[in-house]
Amino acid sequence: MDFTYSGSGKIQFCGCSLIDSAFFITYLYSVGDVLCVCKQASQHGKIEKICIKRVEFVSDSFGITVVNYKDTFNRVWIEDELCTLEDGIELAEIYLEKQIALMRERECC
Repeated sequence: MDFTYSGSGKIQFCGCSLIDSAFFITYLYSVGDVLCVCKQASQHGKIEKICIKRVEFVSDSFGITVVNYKDTFNRVWIEDELCTLEDGIELAEIYLEKQIALMRERECC
C-alpha cells in the first residue's frame, strides 16, 4: 500500500506574552556593617570607621550598575574604597611599621 498526501493552505499562530526578567546584583557589605576607609588606613595610618546606612544601585548610560554605600554622615562610597575593620587595622599597622623602619634608617645615617 502506498499513501501519499499533499496539502495546501497556511497555518497562523497568534498570541501574546509577557517578558519578566529579574536582575541579581551581589554586593559585599550590607546595612549596619561597620567598615573602614582603606585609603586612609594604607596611606596615612588612620582608621576611619563608618557605618553603612543605605545601599544604592546606580546605572550609567552604558547599563553598568555600580553599588554605592551611604554612611551615617551621608557620604557616598564605592566598594573599592571600603574594607572590613580588621583589614583596615592590618593596613594601618603595615603603614606604621614602614614609617618606623624609615625613621630608624634616617637615625642611623
